[in-house]
Amino acid sequence: MPLDLSLKGEEDARKLALNTKGATSIETTPQPRGLQTGRIIAEQTDAGIQPTVNPALAPWNLGTFQGKLQSDVNPQINDYIANKPDEAVPGGESFNDFRGRFIGGLQQAIDSWRPGEKPLLLTHSIGVHTAQAWFANGAPASGEISTPAMLQRQHMGPTAMWRIDPQAMEMTPVANTSQDGVFIARHADTAWDNLPKSPTTSLPTNQVAPTSLPTTPAA
Repeated sequence: MPLDLSLKGEEDARKLALNTKGATSIETTPQPRGLQTGRIIAEQTDAGIQPTVNPALAPWNLGTFQGKLQSDVNPQINDYIANKPDEAVPGGESFNDFRGRFIGGLQQAIDSWRPGEKPLLLTHSIGVHTAQAWFANGAPASGEISTPAMLQRQHMGPTAMWRIDPQAMEMTPVANTSQDGVFIARHADTAWDNLPKSPTTSLPTNQVAPTSLPTTPAA
C-alpha cells in the first residue's frame, strides 16, 4: 500500500501548518504522503485554500531501486545521475526525465508568481535536492543542475522548508512563510522515516523510500 503519514507525521504537518498559515496556494506531489500533508496544512490557512496535485512534484521513479538499502543502491543511483542521466533506471525513469519534469514545474511556479503571493509546493527530498542543485548552478533556464551538488545531497528531515525569492533567484531555508515568495517543503513523517539509523552515517538504512513498503525488508 502507498506510504501514508505516521501519527508523528500528522502532528508534524499540524506544526508546519502553524508556520504556513499565510500560504496562498498549495500544490502537492501525487503521492499520498504529500497530499495528506497538504490537506492538514490547508485546514489552517488564512485563505481557506485546498491543495491541488501537481504531477511535476512527484519523486524520481527509481524502479527496482525503490525499497533497497541505501548502502546497496546509492552508488548505482549516483552513477545514473553523473554518468548516465539519459538512461532510465531499471523499471523506472531517467534522471534527466525526472529533472526536466521537476525543474520545469518549479520554473512554472516561479514564472507565475506575483508579489505578495506565497505558494507552497510539497514534494520529496529528491525534489528539494534537485532544486538546490539547480540553484547551485545559477538556476539556468535550461534546467541544468550542478552535478557535484546533487551528488553531495544529505539526509533531509520531514517538513524541512525553503523559500525561493523569484526576484533575486535565491533559495534559502526558512521556518515560516512570513515573507512572500515560492516555498518548497518535504512532506511530513512516514513509517519510512522511523527505520533504524546506520551507526556510521546517521542516515536511515533504507533511505531510498519506496512507493510501497517492501513485503520482505532488505537485511
